[in-house]
Amino acid sequence: MNGRIAGGLGDKTDRRIVEVFVQNELSRARGEAFTVTAWPDQTERTRQAVEAIATGNDGTTVAIEHTLLQDFSGERGDAARLRAAIAPLEQDPNVALPNADLLIVAAPFAVPAGIHWAAIPTAISAYLAPIKHTLSEGWSHHVIACGGFELPLEIERTPDNLPEVAGRVFVARSWPETPLAETVEIALKRKLGKLVAEHADVRILLLERMAIPMGCPPQGVGEAVEALRAQFPALEQIDEIWIAYTLAWEREDVVWYRRAWQRVQGE
Repeated sequence: MNGRIAGGLGDKTDRRIVEVFVQNELSRARGEAFTVTAWPDQTERTRQAVEAIATGNDGTTVAIEHTLLQDFSGERGDAARLRAAIAPLEQDPNVALPNADLLIVAAPFAVPAGIHWAAIPTAISAYLAPIKHTLSEGWSHHVIACGGFELPLEIERTPDNLPEVAGRVFVARSWPETPLAETVEIALKRKLGKLVAEHADVRILLLERMAIPMGCPPQGVGEAVEALRAQFPALEQIDEIWIAYTLAWEREDVVWYRRAWQRVQGE
């Protein structure tokens, strides 16, 4: 399964991100139904407790701690600008190809604050519509005039899909030069202690990224965790690390969950 969940997500809150993970991906990955049975961080005030405890039909308990993997300062505001200024292209039929996908990637802070965002997707659409069929497979660089500023974009045209699969447009954001290991390290420092202290059969760290999997594959996080493993002995008591890709939650009612790391049993 590709971990893509569409429809019925509700408001994007920390609690809801965990609930959807438990009901869908955790249950699917473990082959039995799990439900959240406790929210310790909301009910236990005498200690730093994990966010949720999920319980399976056979009584297996899973401790889950969720945190945003914030790759750079100001990411939330920049994600809001991306949603308003570029994400509408995903629903624009003038940009989509009949049977190939386009991935449109903007750099962090490519859309300045104080700009009239609503005009930006119109400008990008007017630029891409007449040239989209000439795009070669792979990546190409484009600079688009958007009402007083120039917007650089990297665009990938994928190989053609199967005949019955229509082309889609996906919008993502590239990531700054800050090594991924540094941002993963911050998350591990903040959250591993809570997980290790919790009594449960399984312990899972759920990292949220305001991105889509195609732009930020989970393998990179897994490699960063392995690189940090010697510095964090507590990882030997963590079973799995998952990523919740939430960029499309509010605009498309879609979220992806992908497993990034799993401790090998017996280690």
